[in-house]
Amino acid sequence: MMEDYGSIAASKVLSNSFRHKGNSAVLTAGLSIADVVGAGVLAMGPATANLGWLLGSIVLILLLAMNIHITLLIWRVYMEYPQANTLTELASAAFAKAPAAHQRAIEWATSSIQSVWIFAALALYTLTMGKGLGMIFYDAHLCLPVWTLIGCLLILPGNLHVRSLGEYSSPIWINIATTMGTCLIPIVWLACQGVDSTRSSTATFAAVAPDLTGSSFVSSLCTYGFAFCGQFIIVEIMSEMENPAEFPKAYAYMSGPVQAAIFLFVGLGVYYYRGSEAHDLVLEELPFNGLGRIAAGCLVVHMTVTFVIKSVIFCQHSVTSLSKNGLIDDDSRNSKRQWYLSVLVVVSVSWLVAQIVPFFEDLVNLMGAALVPIGCFILPILYYLRLLMDKGFESNAIGVAELLIIQLELALSVVILVYGIYTTSISIMDKWASYGPPFACHCEDMWDTCSCSASRVTSCSDTDLLQLPMH
Repeated sequence: MMEDYGSIAASKVLSNSFRHKGNSAVLTAGLSIADVVGAGVLAMGPATANLGWLLGSIVLILLLAMNIHITLLIWRVYMEYPQANTLTELASAAFAKAPAAHQRAIEWATSSIQSVWIFAALALYTLTMGKGLGMIFYDAHLCLPVWTLIGCLLILPGNLHVRSLGEYSSPIWINIATTMGTCLIPIVWLACQGVDSTRSSTATFAAVAPDLTGSSFVSSLCTYGFAFCGQFIIVEIMSEMENPAEFPKAYAYMSGPVQAAIFLFVGLGVYYYRGSEAHDLVLEELPFNGLGRIAAGCLVVHMTVTFVIKSVIFCQHSVTSLSKNGLIDDDSRNSKRQWYLSVLVVVSVSWLVAQIVPFFEDLVNLMGAALVPIGCFILPILYYLRLLMDKGFESNAIGVAELLIIQLELALSVVILVYGIYTTSISIMDKWASYGPPFACHCEDMWDTCSCSASRVTSCSDTDLLQLPMH
């Protein structure tokens, strides 16, 4: 018998008109891994270093469990409204019996947060891809805005061609493989060097970080929250399943353990070998050599596939919304032109945003503070609570313990939202002053020069630590 995981209607047969007819539980698990295990995993080292190996592991597991629980809340709502193909449509359906003003407000909030999130995520992938290209060709000495532009041009052909998540399955598994390569190569290299060589005498390694502060704790929460967040496109992934009732098996049982293993391995591995001096990006632990080029190549492929996954979702939503509102012609002859224009706009804006906050860790934390608490935690909980109001608490088989957990999740979301935005904003402004404003060269840890990457060039002396060029 199919377990219901708290859903009212998990066992009912869904109409074929609500299905994509294709994606299995295994492919769905692969899609969710490819989506969630993206850029966030690259920042696990400093996030763990902020907390310590024991506290960091506990917080990571708790945040992952929270993410899985809230995702399953979305699934419970989806099983009641399987006609929804996007998060905004699900929000509208969940509040269909609410006052019209409430329904419009929840639709607007969901659509706005989802759009901003996807644009910010695509900007982060663009930024990371540019860093990866710069690390492959570290002796070419091109500035970060140029490399990110080249990355966008590399993305375009695939992004223009792929129009459905289930259209091609092989890139999903290629993405997972390159994710492993991106993370494994630096950690294996560190292990081969030995902890005595990789962790300096001034770096700390402890169960609980001795310099732990409220700011560093919330910063790690922002990083973890960003890393695990997949709720923005999870409805699209559910809607493309052959049997959405199998989603909990795909997400909680297949995808969840893999996510936990990858994040713990990267976070604890980097922290063990580098201690409190872990770099913002895991690839920055490598020296400038052939191995670094291979790892950076894996990163570029990984970011390309992850970019296309989110871009396809956003462009599908944009074209459909414009068509429904009569803003574009629904003629199938023009569909390809509309798709191309949508992709070009998305890629161009992603490049622009990537130049405004060109600091990987801070962009991750800003998204984790400003967007994740609202879009990934608070709004999905509101959908579910509205469902409880309409359908009744008893029929949802929800107990007092789960209601208490939901209250704690809401409280934690507010803390991350308020304190996280404050601390991250200060960090970004400090780095603008130190490393240069938007559209500056930003060659940090990308060029094989002492002025840009002193921590990665072992031959640098104190006299070589010059001011970064082209600020």
